[in-house]
Amino acid sequence: MAAVLTDTQNKADVPPDEEEAPDEPATATTWAQGAGCRSAHWAGAGDEAIFRLLGQVWRQFARMILMVTKKDRLTFAEAGHDSRLSPGSLRHLRCGLGASPAWRGCPWFGWEGPPPPPAEGAAYMRLPEPLGRHSASTSGPETSTRTHGKRDHGSPSQPIPSRTPGSWPGSPAAAVPGMPWAPEEMPRGTKRAKQHSLIPLQLWSTLGLKPPSALPVVVPLPEPAASVDWKRKENSLSHHTDQYSSRELVVRRGQPFTLTLTFPGGTRPPGNLTFTAETGATPALQAKTRVAFTVTRTPRSGSWSATQTSSSASSVTVSISSPPNAIIGRYTLGLTAGSGNSTPTTSLGPVTVLFNPWLTGRAGQAANVFLRNQFQEDILNISLTLLDRSRSFIQDAHRDLARRNDPKHVGRVLSAMVNSNDDSGVLQGNWSGNYRGGQNPSSWTGSVDILRQWKASGYKAVKYGQCWVFAGVLTTVLRCLGIPTRMITNFNSAHDTDRSLTVDVYYDASGNPLSMGADSIWNFHVWNESWFVRPDIGSAYNGWQILDATPQERSAGLFQCGPASLAAIREGDVDLRYDSPFVFAEVNADRVTWTYNTSTGETKRLHTETKSVGQFTSTKAVGSYARVDVTHSYKYAEGSAKERTVFEKARSKLNLHTMNSTATRLLPEPKVSVSGKFRLERTPEVGKDVCLALMLTNHASEPRAVETHMTAWTIVYTGKPIHEVWKNAQSVTLGPKEEKTFPIQISYAEYQQHLTTDNMIHTTALCQVEGEGEALVERIVTLENPGLTIKVLGQAKVNETVPVEVLFTNPLAQEVEDCVLLAEGSDLLAEKLRLDTPPLGARQQATVQFAVTPTRGGTKQLLVNFTCNKFQDVKAFETVEVAP
Repeated sequence: MAAVLTDTQNKADVPPDEEEAPDEPATATTWAQGAGCRSAHWAGAGDEAIFRLLGQVWRQFARMILMVTKKDRLTFAEAGHDSRLSPGSLRHLRCGLGASPAWRGCPWFGWEGPPPPPAEGAAYMRLPEPLGRHSASTSGPETSTRTHGKRDHGSPSQPIPSRTPGSWPGSPAAAVPGMPWAPEEMPRGTKRAKQHSLIPLQLWSTLGLKPPSALPVVVPLPEPAASVDWKRKENSLSHHTDQYSSRELVVRRGQPFTLTLTFPGGTRPPGNLTFTAETGATPALQAKTRVAFTVTRTPRSGSWSATQTSSSASSVTVSISSPPNAIIGRYTLGLTAGSGNSTPTTSLGPVTVLFNPWLTGRAGQAANVFLRNQFQEDILNISLTLLDRSRSFIQDAHRDLARRNDPKHVGRVLSAMVNSNDDSGVLQGNWSGNYRGGQNPSSWTGSVDILRQWKASGYKAVKYGQCWVFAGVLTTVLRCLGIPTRMITNFNSAHDTDRSLTVDVYYDASGNPLSMGADSIWNFHVWNESWFVRPDIGSAYNGWQILDATPQERSAGLFQCGPASLAAIREGDVDLRYDSPFVFAEVNADRVTWTYNTSTGETKRLHTETKSVGQFTSTKAVGSYARVDVTHSYKYAEGSAKERTVFEKARSKLNLHTMNSTATRLLPEPKVSVSGKFRLERTPEVGKDVCLALMLTNHASEPRAVETHMTAWTIVYTGKPIHEVWKNAQSVTLGPKEEKTFPIQISYAEYQQHLTTDNMIHTTALCQVEGEGEALVERIVTLENPGLTIKVLGQAKVNETVPVEVLFTNPLAQEVEDCVLLAEGSDLLAEKLRLDTPPLGARQQATVQFAVTPTRGGTKQLLVNFTCNKFQDVKAFETVEVAP
């Protein structure tokens, strides 16, 4: 029978120092007390475990056990061999035989009676630190240790209370004599001068060996081959990773980093130094998740390598380089110091390797697109966890890990994981206008809170998100992993569901918008561009690649989108992967407007627009918050011959000329001599009447009789109608070449109960021209929230408090209640600030004061968000220059 170690809490992917075991009374089932302690049980053999015999155990025993599950690896080793745990795996064990109420003995732990209950302040038999968050080096962080009934964070090594032979409660006197070390001689902590593990007696019979007579059996583990100085400050500065809030060394691939090894005893061992770099739960040479390399005179191009830069009698400084196409993720760096096959490999500690946008020829302009939210505490861990929880990894872990050297694979996987439609992704989308049970998408002010909430909930989807939220989260994660990324906003963005490159919209005879068909025109849509090369489709398509995490259409069975080359979109090369037809339509589809007779079911085409989709495509300017128009990067100028040529090229590549698509069935448009437009009479503001005018023009030389049907609906930004708030009908006669203006006023009382947080009203006028046909006039009116004014009252300096004042004026003729002000800012506030304020009377101004204490110099951003019962998510930000 084989044995398998199982993690009953199923949280092996969570860094061990961030999990807490519940406080519990001392029982016979508790034998190891420590931070992050999890239950471990013996179970039958299964496909999740490999039971191997690998070496020799202390003295007369010739075996060691390696137990591997998908998430945890534990090695019991003889002196001279390493004992290790993979990242996030078990640090301590608790006896899993507590199911036996009588506790007729625990041969598991090598004694006849029940194990000793913990003495006050005691912590028995600590296992080695894992090779994950915690380094085995002297420069690593201190660990978090649980003592009985107390928690001691970051405490130094604490001795285990001494017990004389025979004094272990509940154990025979013969259990202690013969132990190689007394309990008080078992040092603990991160330095690992000597470490120990208990060998279960049950294993001896499995191996066909006689158990030792002296119990419990304690197996010594080796001293580390060398202590490590990771030179974190120098390395992080040269690798542009100094802003990451990580205890581990974070480097970028294709660039050398330096470390110094100091050998025990003051003498360097003979022979060469061999390093290993391993990533994943079961690293393998064939999968390129394990590499071994020796110290050479010069770096090796295209592979892991190490060169010696200086040395002394007891230490050596080496420069280690990863290849430019290395797999990104968390590695364990190991060292074999000496010669001979029996020389053990010991762990030096973890190193996280990221993409390198500063590497010439692979990604440019990186320094210009990075913001600092990706550097916040725990975001790097969460970003790596996203990859490990993806469907790609779950279905084939080895293949997924091997492909993590490719930014297009990583980007595509993350575009699926940021939404929760197919997996345990981050965000659940909601465009209904009803956000009960979650958070209004407009209320989010950053992606860090969302990612942390996702982790804290046990990786349950955060409610709710919309396109700019999905894009914001994806931006943070991709930047965190080293892929240059920016957000793109496209106005009048088409959602083409049938790859026809046309979008059909419908209205009834009164001008009311109808939800017919799956196509739609979004008032705006937000996606991402990431910068990397495309060897799969050719170097001409290198550069910005479009990724979209908003769940709209399935791609290869999942709600994911991209990467689609921006160059391919502009040139109409929609046959190139990934999802190019969908992205092309978003910025360049033709819009076809129809009327639908609800009584007869008859449809009638009003007109086709070739210029309305894909307007003011924008991103943020480098170094400022100004808007930069990038429409020309997506398509040639609307109305130009080149733009129509590219559009027809795209249709041809999709075989739309021969297919029975909507576009091929279009008849010539009816000629109507009357046109119109809506004009705003004043800036529309929430809380005030909306004033606009319908302007109709007769282009004919004869009079025209016109019947107009006007409506106004509140909508969400995807164009979905929510509620009708106003309508009117009017007959008018226009003289030859005459233009007339008809004022329209939509009162606050009419729309206030139905306005969504998108603040949008869709106005339409269906004009029936006698003897000719129909013309549709429409406009989406976006109402402005009242403004917030932020004042920083003084010069902001590092580690000095500076007051801030926020002003808000209630524009309504009635009191507003439930007023809340939220404030946050990276390196300005340690956590989000919430201030509840009193009700604010009609037309009154409120002043709210608080203070910020910058922790780093440079340009920072302070964001405030005001909410009350009448206004939701009124936002403003202020740029703060922080002096050193």
